[in-house]
Amino acid sequence: MFKKTFFVAFLAISFFGVTAFQTIHAQQVNWRPPYQVPESYDYSIPYAGFTSFDPYGRPFIRFNPRIASQYPWFMNVFLRAHEYGHIFSRGPYPNPEANADCWAAQQLGQSDPQLLDMVIRYLETEMGPRGGEDGLHGNGYQVAKVCRQCSGR
Repeated sequence: MFKKTFFVAFLAISFFGVTAFQTIHAQQVNWRPPYQVPESYDYSIPYAGFTSFDPYGRPFIRFNPRIASQYPWFMNVFLRAHEYGHIFSRGPYPNPEANADCWAAQQLGQSDPQLLDMVIRYLETEMGPRGGEDGLHGNGYQVAKVCRQCSGR
């Protein structure tokens, strides 16, 4: 009985320790958006993140935590910067997704270059040829290439 209770307690402490560790890392992010727009969770959207504009042209961002939780914390930082890229980016690509990736890479390259290096490494080694099924979003290799070009890495 004691061994079972100890094991369950050990698993619980380990789980909360890992969760706290990821939260601490997420709090150490140096990037901040130029200004905050409303952000909310929306389990109904089919993407990890989605930027929209209300009828008055004011932007807001929705995140699906169920999808976003499948990625490492640093990819969620990139996702957030990418969504802000939809608001602030003005080029250089004809594709709005590539522009948002580019803007995010520029921002992270200036404020948090180590985080951007982790993002690029993940895109190349973990995602690789995956992604890009909709014709607008690139696969891992393509997004990593845009990130390298836009950040000078």
